[in-house]
This record gives sequence, C-alpha cells and structure tokens, in this order.
Amino acid sequence: MELELPIPVSLPVDWVARICSDLPFDIAPDIRQRALELAEQATESAEINGRPDGIAAGALYLAGRESDTRLTQAMISETVDLHTKTIRLWFQHIEKHMAE
Repeated sequence: MELELPIPVSLPVDWVARICSDLPFDIAPDIRQRALELAEQATESAEINGRPDGIAAGALYLAGRESDTRLTQAMISETVDLHTKTIRLWFQHIEKHMAE
C-alpha cells in the first residue's frame, strides 16, 4: 500500500525568513525584502540550482552588501550552519546572474 502524502518542498524564500529570524540581531525590512526578491529570482532562474539554504544565505549576504550593512558571511554561516565558502560561492553566482 502506497501513501500519497505530499512532500513539502523547501524554497530559498522560505530560508531567507528563517535565517533572518535566527540571526542574533534584527535585519532591516528593506534588506529582508531585497533578499526575498533575489531568492525568488534565483528560484525562477535556469542558471541557479542548488540547496535552498545556500541560495538564501547568498541572497541575504548580497542584499546586505547592496545596502552597505555589516552582515558578514561568518554571521550568516553560524546561523544557517553552512561554510562561509558556500555562502561566498552562492553570493557570487547570484550577483552574476541576478543582481540588477
């Protein structure tokens, strides 16, 4: 007998909110919104495909950089349990393909 249970799909936009709420300080609404926009664009892009937590972390880091907010890769890394190199790679990939 097979159970037809839906499997929830985790998207980068879901992770942006999670990362922001888990950081030890508040993220400005404009940075959060920009990170959500970047994560949404990445989800819709054919060029960006990978772990949703890594994409979200890269999007949040890029959003922080665009607004000159001191949000380091290490801060995000500790919150989401990813290596800083992973965040840096996703940030660079998103910046190349998504940033306007």
